[in-house]
Amino acid sequence: MKDSAKKRARSYAFGYFFMKHVIRHVAKRDYGFEIPTLRLPDGANLVLCNHVTTHDPYMAMVAFDNKPLYPVIAKDFIKLKYRKLLDRYFHPIWKDKSLQDPGIVLSLLRRLKEGESILLFPEGNRTFSTHLCALSPSLYKLISKCKANVVFTNVVGGLTVDPRFALSYRKGKMDIAVRKIISKEELEKMSLQEVEEAVKTNLTVNEIPSTSPSFSDYRAEKLERVLYRCPMCKSISTIFSKGNIVYCSACKMEATYGENLTFINPSHPSFPHVDLYSWYEEQEDYVRAFSPNGDDIIYQDGDANLEDIGLDHQTALLSKVRLTMNQSELLIGDRVFPLSDITEMAVSGRQTFLFYSAKKTYRVSSDIIGFNALKYMQMFYHLRALKEG
Repeated sequence: MKDSAKKRARSYAFGYFFMKHVIRHVAKRDYGFEIPTLRLPDGANLVLCNHVTTHDPYMAMVAFDNKPLYPVIAKDFIKLKYRKLLDRYFHPIWKDKSLQDPGIVLSLLRRLKEGESILLFPEGNRTFSTHLCALSPSLYKLISKCKANVVFTNVVGGLTVDPRFALSYRKGKMDIAVRKIISKEELEKMSLQEVEEAVKTNLTVNEIPSTSPSFSDYRAEKLERVLYRCPMCKSISTIFSKGNIVYCSACKMEATYGENLTFINPSHPSFPHVDLYSWYEEQEDYVRAFSPNGDDIIYQDGDANLEDIGLDHQTALLSKVRLTMNQSELLIGDRVFPLSDITEMAVSGRQTFLFYSAKKTYRVSSDIIGFNALKYMQMFYHLRALKEG
């Protein structure tokens, strides 16, 4: 191990001593479970984990306690003073959310070569529907070249306890477990296709129907952050929720989000979805088939806020303005952003999205609790795909 790696390990051990007690307390208080004690194999390790809850990265770091585990972290929503603190003790690899940066890959490979272990969430985002978010094809090439053990780790039960759309935590059973380890020697013999299959198989955790029932009285709370198209009348942005029931304001459809996270007792006999993923998948099919008509408005929302995410987090630009998307532009109040100038877009947190334009990072949020940022990201990538043929 190089001197630089030894120096990082010493400061990590100091920071980890304090962090583990805090994170274990938070896991017990908010999620109601004891973080297990897991061990990493000897040598360098690339730990890959699915992303379900708010605290996945910290809980995974604490779970592996026999050696330092350095995370890859998106820097967009961590203030500069906290980034400096993390740099001092935990030495993360920083990235811009959703941006493909060759420098990150080189840093990751270099540190693995020095014998360190790296924690990576390949989706780069929390799941909306328990299934994996889209994975970049470059991920499989990175894994093939990493020359390290690959440790597949699963967070289970997160969609019951801390779903991305929720306003609060729910009671349920959670766990973090190692699902599979592929040794460095095994990895060297695998084809790119075999690596891809291993990643998708070992990171997929389908929690529906849930084996850990949710007895919350607010299971459907803010499902409109994920669901934006009614499966019955096909209206957009008419979905809303209350308690355990999700509704459509246009056709009056309603369905109960049951204890096992399946839809039950729908008001319409031909309601087509048994679970969240099925409904989510229908929305994706809608986006894939969408054909824009001139500059007609595709989506619009009120009470939007625009921020410029600079070096030290954010600068407010506009507040409570109208947000509109058509096939060529994103309009926020009096600001116009041509879609052709936007390089990336990513949902951040529960109901905000980031986009990158003219070498700047912007964040869009809304004062309306339940704002759906997902539909803008999905449509942006669809429109770009259409333009690129």
